[in-house]
Amino acid sequence: MDNSKLSLREKICYGAGDVSANLIYTTASTYLIFFWTTVYGISAAATATLSLAVGIWDAVFNPVMGIIADRTKSRWGSYRPWLLWGSVPLGIFSTLCFMTPKLGDGGKLVWAYVVFFGMKSFFSAVNVPYGVMCNVMTPDISERMSLSTYKNMGSDVANIFGAYCLLPLVTFLGKGVETDGYFKAAALLGVIGFACLMLTFAGCKERLVQPKENMPLRESVRSLKGNKAAVIMMLVMLVMNTAVIFKFGFNAYYCAYYLNNEAVIGITAAIAFAVGLVSKPLVPIVSDKIGKKGTLIFGCFIMIADGGVFYFGGVSVAAVYLGAVLFGLTLTFTFTPIWGMVPDSIEYGEWTSGVRAPGFIYSTATFANKLGVAISGWLIGVVLAATGFDGMAEVQAASVAPAVQIAMTAVLVVGGIVTIVLLIPYDLNSEKYDKIMKEIADRKNAA
Repeated sequence: MDNSKLSLREKICYGAGDVSANLIYTTASTYLIFFWTTVYGISAAATATLSLAVGIWDAVFNPVMGIIADRTKSRWGSYRPWLLWGSVPLGIFSTLCFMTPKLGDGGKLVWAYVVFFGMKSFFSAVNVPYGVMCNVMTPDISERMSLSTYKNMGSDVANIFGAYCLLPLVTFLGKGVETDGYFKAAALLGVIGFACLMLTFAGCKERLVQPKENMPLRESVRSLKGNKAAVIMMLVMLVMNTAVIFKFGFNAYYCAYYLNNEAVIGITAAIAFAVGLVSKPLVPIVSDKIGKKGTLIFGCFIMIADGGVFYFGGVSVAAVYLGAVLFGLTLTFTFTPIWGMVPDSIEYGEWTSGVRAPGFIYSTATFANKLGVAISGWLIGVVLAATGFDGMAEVQAASVAPAVQIAMTAVLVVGGIVTIVLLIPYDLNSEKYDKIMKEIADRKNAA
């Protein structure tokens, strides 16, 4: 029997893991800061510091969790057991993030720090090992690509459901009490997330023993020497994730305080994710024509155009829906090529430095990704505080609405332009990559 081939059942079970991850991640990215500032009464300035502090911890802990998982030994393997061990506390902390204990201003902030820290930590404890699992489920590269496809499909389904359904669930479950509605809706998503993780744990199997990486950290860092491709991609990841996660989190404020229409918050987010889902098959076609770099730049131009729609569209709901479509295309044509370009920088680093350190390169990309999340949360709080926003006020100051519109426009336009500028010196095209691979092979043969 061919141990490298996976059944459809196992692929579906693996994809269920990303359903769980994105039900939690999307809900937190889209609604948590909005919930803290407008429902629980934490100031925008305080949420800025909170998001940055916990986000930096998350960025640092992510690669550390990778090392811990690599060294784990159990009867279930190295990575799979973390889905079992971390699923319950992850579900609990993700629910507690939307709980509103009656505390003073200082107590509320301490509570938010504790539960957000717990949620982020256990999310990394589950999601980092989950991401590595596909490498030990099969040695077949095409089967790994198939697993990645099911993973992305699970992500898209969860993103659409989480973004669209949370506010209706809040209304339905809360029966007019908003705090109860958020808590019950978060609890329901937590239970669904737990069930999906258990499905992944029960339905997947580690077949390969992952070789342990004994390379010292100092030697791994050498893989960045002359590695222009890796450095550029880390900066691109940082900028793009800052802009995109800002847009996710700020969308609720834009709809509520510029459009004065909270009903479209979930609809616009769901449209963006749905467009991202159906447009993904176009990426290989475009990439074959203009390359990965060209595809990413194309995505940046869509992102800039999206910012223009938010500026010139005014309070038109049709314009906001168009903006959601463009944002979905932005996600497709930026992050898909970005994650395709990061692996290429591994060989680029081996070519320039003689050191091959795939784990380290991926860790730096993940670090940049999470740091972007931290900065985006901080920026949301800073921008809101600067506008004079008061989440507990019945009527906002006149300066809030136009400032919210400018911020939504600026983050997309600036993010797209800065990314294009960063990509100017990036020179790793398919021809150069083939040349690099040949030279590396020649060196090994000579040795």
